[in-house]
Amino acid sequence: MERRPDTYYYKVYQDLVAQIYVGKYKKGDILPSLKEFCDIYGVGRNTVRSALQLLQEHGYIKMEPRKQAVISFDCDDLQYQKSYLAEALGRKTAIFQVYDFMEFAMPAIFVYILKGLPRSLRTEIAELIVFFSENLSVKTEAKMQAGVMQLYRLIIALPNNQLLEKLFFAIFSYIQIPVINSEWEEIKLRAIAPLFKTTFKKFQKYIVAQEYDKLGQQVSIFCQTTKKRVDRYLSKFSTKIKAVEMDERARFTWTITGKPEYVQLASALVFKIGRGDYKNGDILPSYVQLAEENGVSEITSRNAIEVLGKLKIVTTINGVGTKVEGFSQTGRDVFLKDMEMRGLILSYIEALQLLIILCRPVLDHGEEMMTEKERDHLKSQFIDQGPACVLKTLLPYAGPVAVSVFECLKNELAWGYLLIIKKNQEKEERALKILTRPEVSIAELIYEDCQQYFDQARQIARKNSIDIPLSIL
Repeated sequence: MERRPDTYYYKVYQDLVAQIYVGKYKKGDILPSLKEFCDIYGVGRNTVRSALQLLQEHGYIKMEPRKQAVISFDCDDLQYQKSYLAEALGRKTAIFQVYDFMEFAMPAIFVYILKGLPRSLRTEIAELIVFFSENLSVKTEAKMQAGVMQLYRLIIALPNNQLLEKLFFAIFSYIQIPVINSEWEEIKLRAIAPLFKTTFKKFQKYIVAQEYDKLGQQVSIFCQTTKKRVDRYLSKFSTKIKAVEMDERARFTWTITGKPEYVQLASALVFKIGRGDYKNGDILPSYVQLAEENGVSEITSRNAIEVLGKLKIVTTINGVGTKVEGFSQTGRDVFLKDMEMRGLILSYIEALQLLIILCRPVLDHGEEMMTEKERDHLKSQFIDQGPACVLKTLLPYAGPVAVSVFECLKNELAWGYLLIIKKNQEKEERALKILTRPEVSIAELIYEDCQQYFDQARQIARKNSIDIPLSIL
C-alpha cells in the first residue's frame, strides 16, 4: 500500500507506530477491535482497516480472518531494530520542528489555561504536578518522555476544547521516541531525576503564586531541555544504522478527524468563498473537478455542494453549473436552525479559542523573522485584505508546524463568514487601528479580532440555545 501522509489512515498508522515504540503495545498484545479504534480516532472502519494493513506490511502486526490484530514487532529483536530506528531518525528534523513550535506555544497554552481556573483547582493541579514528578518513570528515555507528555495532556484537557486536545494528541504522538532497553541508560536517568523534580517544583511554586510570566519561561526552558535530550538520544542510534536507507522527507501534518469528508470539503469551499477566491456570480468547478482537486469521491463533492445549497451560499443551474451567491441573512438563519449545522458552530468557537491562545506567540515569532520592510507590507495587507490573507503570508516565517496547524484551523474558522456577516466598513476600522496604534504588532491586532469574534459567537450561541461546554465559556 502506498504511504499517503495527508490521509486519515496514515495518521492512525503513525500514532500506532509511536505507541509501539514507547512500549504501550508489546509483542503478543492484542490490539483493540475495529469499532474501538473507530471510537478512539473518530474515523470510519475502512480508514482503520487501511492503517492496520499498512502496519502489517511493515512488520508491526499480524492479522488473521475474524480475529483481532496481534503485535508481532519486538523492539529488542535485531531483525526489526534497524528499520525501526531508521524510521525514527528519518523523522528527526520534523521532530525538532515540532519542539520549536512547542517552545513558544506551550507556555501560552499553560498560562491561558491556568489563569482561567478557580484558585481551588489551580492548587489541585499544582499538587498533582509534584505527585507526578515523584512518580515519574525513569527506566528509559522514551518512557520518561511519555510520562511528561501525559502530564501535558492532563492540563490541556482542562478547557474541554476538542480541537486543542486533538492537536496536541497529534503532536505528542509524533514526537514519541523509540524505547531501547539498557541498564546503563536507566542508571543515567536515575542520576538526572532530581533535576526533573526541581523543575516540576518550580511549576508548582509559580502556579500557586500566580507568577505566570515565570511559569511561561520555565515551560519554555523545559521544552528546550527536552529537545536537547532527544537530540542526544537519537544521535546515539545513527551509527547503528549506517547501512539502512532513511527517508528524511517526513514532516508533521495535522488532520482533524471525526467529521464526514463532505463537511470538510464544504468548509474548505466556504473558506475560499469568504476569502474571495470564488466571488459572487462565479461558477464553481464541476463535481468531477472538485473530486480530483481535493482527493475525494464525486459523491462527496455532490454532498458538499448540497450543504452549500441548503445554506443559500450557492445555487445549481441546469446546464450551467454551481453559481456562488455569497453569504446572506437567509443562509445564516438556516445555519442556526439546522441541527446538523449547529455542531459546526461549536467547532468554530473552539477554533477561535485555539487561535486566541496561539496567535500571539506564534505570529510574534514569525514577525521576528521578517525584515522591517516586510512587516510594513504586512500591515498594508492587513488593512486591504484582512487577517486570513495576512496569516497566509506570515505563517511560513513561524515554521512548518505553524503552517500545518493554521492550515487545518482555517476550515473550522470558515463558518464564521456565515455566522458573523461582516460589516462593509471593516477595512476602514482596520486602517484606523493601525493609524492610531502604529506600534502594535500584527499578532496583537489578529488576537483582538479573534477575541471580538469569539465573544460574538458565544453570544449568538447562547441566544440560539446552542450548548457550549462551561469550561470554554
